[in-house]
Amino acid sequence: MTDTTDERPYRLLNTLDDLEIPAGTSILVTASEPAGTEFLLRLLAEGRREDENLLVLTTDTPAGDITADIAAAAGDGGDHDGNTRIIDCQTESIAVEDDAVVTQDVNTPRNLTDIGIGFKDAFDDFDAAEIDRTRFGLVSLSVILSYVDQETVYRFCQTLTRGVDQENALGLFLLNIDAHDDGTINTLRRAFDGVMTLDSTDGELSVRLSGIDGIAEDWLTVDE
Repeated sequence: MTDTTDERPYRLLNTLDDLEIPAGTSILVTASEPAGTEFLLRLLAEGRREDENLLVLTTDTPAGDITADIAAAAGDGGDHDGNTRIIDCQTESIAVEDDAVVTQDVNTPRNLTDIGIGFKDAFDDFDAAEIDRTRFGLVSLSVILSYVDQETVYRFCQTLTRGVDQENALGLFLLNIDAHDDGTINTLRRAFDGVMTLDSTDGELSVRLSGIDGIAEDWLTVDE
């Protein structure tokens, strides 16, 4: 991986104009399921609309479903030809119909070494292309934590966030808040620049981003 020059902030979501995230930032997204996955896919779809590179690490949803869901959330907007990569940790994956999407299969979410290789290879490919802005999403850390101990996952997150920073990318890491105790959440959050908390009480979706300089830690309503 090599340093890129585009340091413009990333627009997190088109309905959240105030949330412009500095390049190189990694965010831990804490949410209940299935709202968390649905929201993270919306954040990735924003990258598709912005014609950014997309790199997705999926641990429990097949690559074909992930790409279809992102396309649906984006309204099939953006020129994504050749700039989408999926690292798929499913043992029985659903094929990706879009030939422009490159998929790397990893046999299990436990195999952090091969995941890391796929992560590096994707950025190497992106570096060779003309687009130097990348949005990375991990769906989800909770699945990896069911295979690997907390300390190892923490170090793994540090490795990925360093890569995100080096490439001036945007990193989005989903954690199912209902699946872990406060100790686990507080440990993992130290690997990230900021934490986004998602609340879907009473059918209204709200988010709060903390830890990012210049962004107020207020609850914001997310429009559909």
